Amino acid sequence: MKTAIRTILCFFASTTTLLGAYPEKPIRVIVPTAAGGGHDTVARVFQHAIEEGKLLSKKLVVVNIPGAGGAVGTRKIKDSPNDGYTIGVWNPNALISAKLMGITNYDHTDYEIIAMTGY
Repeated sequence: MKTAIRTILCFFASTTTLLGAYPEKPIRVIVPTAAGGGHDTVARVFQHAIEEGKLLSKKLVVVNIPGAGGAVGTRKIKDSPNDGYTIGVWNPNALISAKLMGITNYDHTDYEIIAMTGY
């Protein structure tokens, strides 16, 4: 039994050393609206809280990508690698509306919601 426990512990210890510490580089926070609006403010408050509390070893970089009612920025989020280094801050309802109006060929189901905020 002790051998099995040691083997399991060694396995988990070795896999965690193989994985790099997250994050290894800055995390990009895309806001698909112009600077100064509600979503931008939420992103920057979030950025400030993470940095003040030293919750991550790397910075959050807020990037505003406005255009086409948010379609340009949401497309950029969608087309980014699914590696945890790009997140978006916006209202999914705008994304659904854009899909229904034929502005985009993607919708909220193409994203994974990781958190909800309120303001």
